[in-house]
Amino acid sequence: MVFDSNLKVCDFLMPIKYRKGKIKPMRKIYQSVTILSLAITLLISGWTPAFALANSLTLDGVTANSGGVVLHFTFDGNLSKSQMKGSVQTESGDTYPLSCWKLDDHSLRCTTSKKVAGQDITVFLAGYVFYSSVPNLHTPSTPAGYSCPMDGLAQVNVTLEISDGSFYSSGALGPVTAGQQIDINAYVNAIIFVYELFNAPLTVVGWTLDSVQCWPN
Repeated sequence: MVFDSNLKVCDFLMPIKYRKGKIKPMRKIYQSVTILSLAITLLISGWTPAFALANSLTLDGVTANSGGVVLHFTFDGNLSKSQMKGSVQTESGDTYPLSCWKLDDHSLRCTTSKKVAGQDITVFLAGYVFYSSVPNLHTPSTPAGYSCPMDGLAQVNVTLEISDGSFYSSGALGPVTAGQQIDINAYVNAIIFVYELFNAPLTVVGWTLDSVQCWPN
């Protein structure tokens, strides 16, 4: 090998220039090696992306009535507001939003469209995927012929039959117009929705109308 005595020391330290794709610049070679080393390090260390969750999330059950479809979850760890927004996909390919809120530090309730009732669904929430079946909507027969003689509030009182064989009495209030027929089914649906929301995995399998009361403004 013959060295040119006119070359300076700095000439040996300068990167090699790119020539027709045959020789890569030293900087590019260094970057490639660095990226490869980083990838190998992450793979070996078992690193996971920042969007992956450390929380555990479990789907405990799904209930459905004419008031809507409710999904009941339990979780450990922290869930941010952005993580509590998901989606539900039906077997026919339709997608509906999933809105959730915390009942406590370990219980999560989510609602979605009642159009998913009676179908198999795939649930996407907080980086997790769940598969479940939604029961058909619970729509009991509606008593007719109830109205109030004056404007004010109507109170509908019912006894719910629960899936564990027990019974639960409750009521709901709503505004009414004098002489207008009261939509008993709307009141009952609200009562059932609230009960199932806070008492999962229990569900309402039937109900009996106890009374209808009218209150003036």
